[in-house]
Amino acid sequence: MDKGRRSASLAAWAVRIVMLAIASALLWWSGRLDREFQARNAAAFEIDWGSYWLIQTVYVVAGMAFAVAVRFPFPRSRFAWGRLLIAGIVMLPVVHLWYAFAVTTGPAFLRRGAWWFEVSMAAWSILAGVAIGAGFGARRPS
Repeated sequence: MDKGRRSASLAAWAVRIVMLAIASALLWWSGRLDREFQARNAAAFEIDWGSYWLIQTVYVVAGMAFAVAVRFPFPRSRFAWGRLLIAGIVMLPVVHLWYAFAVTTGPAFLRRGAWWFEVSMAAWSILAGVAIGAGFGARRPS
């Protein structure tokens, strides 16, 4: 392996390690935010929806960082916009939880619980982040 190729390989691994460290740090931080959010809500009997969306956003970014770490390097990069559709579908349970408890108008059947309430809301946001992060990649040959 020539010197230039070896340094490019080392640089790619360095980026991967940094992205994994960022993903881990974001998961740790969002876990702390989530515990504080739950304690505050239990004490106040009121949900702070701004904090809820901040936590979900941090989970999404952590998932994106993980996906980018897995898919790096990207020769002739582009973004696959179809991944946003997958991310939107995966975020439906997160939006449904907000709608079920925060929105007081609209159809009542949308405020009923669903099977995805049994799964941690973090999982859905992380999966959405992975879908978005997976959108970054190499161009297909024309």
